[in-house]
Amino acid sequence: MTEVTHWCQISAEEVVSFQSALTPELARALGAADHADLAALTDTMSRPERLALHLRSAKLAESADAVAGHLLGAELAAMRPYWLGQQVIVIAQNSLYSEALSSQGVPVETLNPSDAARDGLMALRQKTR
Repeated sequence: MTEVTHWCQISAEEVVSFQSALTPELARALGAADHADLAALTDTMSRPERLALHLRSAKLAESADAVAGHLLGAELAAMRPYWLGQQVIVIAQNSLYSEALSSQGVPVETLNPSDAARDGLMALRQKTR
């Protein structure tokens, strides 16, 4: 998992909104798993104000999957305008975000970061010609 998640809204081939979250860094610090418990994710998405309580329960239960689910649920709740009713492309090595968004009924396309960087540089080159 990377240390920061970036959320970008693109309209008419321009970035119109951008936010970053420290969820991956928090997940690493709290010993979260690379897989999210979907029940924990859904629980925190519906009540993000209870995140600290959910995390404590997950730590007491020694459930690294629940820790990941609760953290990811809070991020998805905060970033809802970026994915609800939107076309979503996840650029990541792992599929944690893709799985989480898919569990919410969001159609997700996943790209490898190296491929996305290469394709972006090639597109930029075409624009400058």
